[in-house]
Amino acid sequence: MAQGIRDLEYPPDGQPGEGAASSIADGADVTQGAVADAAVTTNTTGTISGKLRGLVAIFADVWDSTLHLLGVKSQGNVASGVADSGNPVKVGSVYNSTAPSPSTGQRVDLQSNSRGSIRVGGGDPLGVSAGFAMTMGINDINGQTRVVDAGSVGDGPNYPMAVMMYGRNSTQTVRRRIADTLKTVSATASGNTAIWTPGASKKFRLMRFKVLIPANAAISGGGVVLTVKFQDATTDIGVSVDVFIPTTAVTTAMGAFSSGWIDLDHGALSAAANNVLNVNLSATLTTGNVRVIVAGMEE
Repeated sequence: MAQGIRDLEYPPDGQPGEGAASSIADGADVTQGAVADAAVTTNTTGTISGKLRGLVAIFADVWDSTLHLLGVKSQGNVASGVADSGNPVKVGSVYNSTAPSPSTGQRVDLQSNSRGSIRVGGGDPLGVSAGFAMTMGINDINGQTRVVDAGSVGDGPNYPMAVMMYGRNSTQTVRRRIADTLKTVSATASGNTAIWTPGASKKFRLMRFKVLIPANAAISGGGVVLTVKFQDATTDIGVSVDVFIPTTAVTTAMGAFSSGWIDLDHGALSAAANNVLNVNLSATLTTGNVRVIVAGMEE
């Protein structure tokens, strides 16, 4: 037979273009594999079927069927309490003009101020005041770290650090107070003389005081001890000073008694709003006077 181009028939037993359904037995193709091939989830050899099953298995581990998204979990590359290594994770924060108020167990975003500086605290630890306690600005000015009280001085760049201090008394942790109110009175009559009338619906907190008695002070009969004490309205606070008043008043030389500042630390808080702080003398002076100065705050 002469060599040349041959006419081929496909399929061999039919007309050109006429095909018949065909199939490959399960597992007959070593590359494609069998439908029951074990899932391959690592970088190793395996059939296409096995690797597809492995891919499905991997997605099943991270697929959230409720939210219809991939749930990706991330964690550090070293455990807690061991030497650090690797690169840090970059984190962001969210700006809220009003502080969030989450309930116990709820997750909360890291908060920032309007300049992107990190806010530290969402109110003071005891919940005494609402809103953000302070803002920590990082690298705002020449790489400096700032902490400012956002509630009173804002987020400007030149404010110093403002810190709210706390202390422990016999029963609880409380804010440290700073005296910002001064009152004074001159008393001569026995009984009460008002020295501090707080503002409407306010209580006074007596934090320190000083008693001054000039040398010309005298009491009828003389030679007695004068007791100077304080009363919350008509109830003794429990603080008093005793001063001996001689028989004869000194009027020819300079002299006086001074208790110096007596510090009550956290102070004595009035039992009720609108109560008046009174200076109480045990006797009436016939000459001279008792000068009392007090310092504290209202709340």
